[in-house]
Amino acid sequence: MSVVNIVLINLVLSSDNALIIGMAVKDLQRADQKKVLLYSTIGIILLYILFSFIASILLTLSYVKLIGGLTLIYIAFNLMIQ
Repeated sequence: MSVVNIVLINLVLSSDNALIIGMAVKDLQRADQKKVLLYSTIGIILLYILFSFIASILLTLSYVKLIGGLTLIYIAFNLMIQ
């Protein structure tokens, strides 16, 4: 999976961030709202790109996939026995 695919998936699935930012800025003055919305949106996008790049590098390491798979099996097993 390429970095671009991971970034696009993260952006689509993270629409809840817009709701949280909107709730956080609702009590600010209009001029401050625009600044906070702009800076937080830019910050979120940059962090998504950075973390997606790191994730794509980590996914090339086979032991990371193994650890992730074993963790998912452990979680699934615990959910089934509850």
